[in-house]
Amino acid sequence: RLASAGRYVKVWDAETGDELVSFKGHTRGVTSVIFSPDGKKLLSASYDNTARIWEFPQGKPLTLMDGTTRTDPEDKTRRKGVEWLHSAVYDPAGRYIMTVGDDHYLKIWGADGSLQKEIAFNGPISYACFSSDGNYVLALSKTSEVSLNRILTVLSAGDWNLVNEWALGMTSTMQ
Repeated sequence: RLASAGRYVKVWDAETGDELVSFKGHTRGVTSVIFSPDGKKLLSASYDNTARIWEFPQGKPLTLMDGTTRTDPEDKTRRKGVEWLHSAVYDPAGRYIMTVGDDHYLKIWGADGSLQKEIAFNGPISYACFSSDGNYVLALSKTSEVSLNRILTVLSAGDWNLVNEWALGMTSTMQ
């Protein structure tokens, strides 16, 4: 089986190409979808700034994670305007979920959808993943809202401390 993102989350039979199930609930386009490590759930992220956990294959929505949630309600650093959630991923053991997006925060959630930790970045985060052993997190972010320069950040999973960071300068070939 394969899962795809679009207007809805869809699961397909990899051999026949038949659609097996469609999950509806996001109000805007779906940006990422992934099976849980045990294959019993699907995790999706959307331009509606939410991530959702779905029961598979029933398609029943189990948990809604609001991308605007903050552990510190006094945090005034949240940007105004359009904020999209770019991706949501499980760690290899299925203990954590990580979401990233335009609000400059990498968020760690429990597998039940409870917000555990948020880590501020200087710019929007376009991509993040766990290492195959689950010991590290890799995140790709912009240095600011308007910059083409990117920062590659490595964090240790569990304590979420910075391990290393590299600036990836972008050069323009436009004349």
